Amino acid sequence: MDKKGKSIIVYFLYAIFIVVIIASAAMIWPVYRKHRRIKDYVSNLKEELKNKTDEAVKLNKQVHDLDNNPEAVEKIAREKFGLVKPGETVLIYDDQNKNSGRRDSQ
Repeated sequence: MDKKGKSIIVYFLYAIFIVVIIASAAMIWPVYRKHRRIKDYVSNLKEELKNKTDEAVKLNKQVHDLDNNPEAVEKIAREKFGLVKPGETVLIYDDQNKNSGRRDSQ
């Protein structure tokens, strides 16, 4: 084979190599994007799981305190339900008036 024939074969092999690389990239790219989306989704789920776990720990602590601590029960009764002991006087103030006064002065 002469020199010109060998160079044509080499160019042909380079062309085939380039086509194979481009075809491989074209097939891999969609799978990579799907993998990225799934990885981001899993990351978001892990973050949500961490938040929910923290919330569950907090709520379990509150339940434990309500079961074992009379002061915690009293605090909830006073804050959430407005209950008072006999003879106590409840003073109610309006936060909105206080905040609106600040806005007017600014």
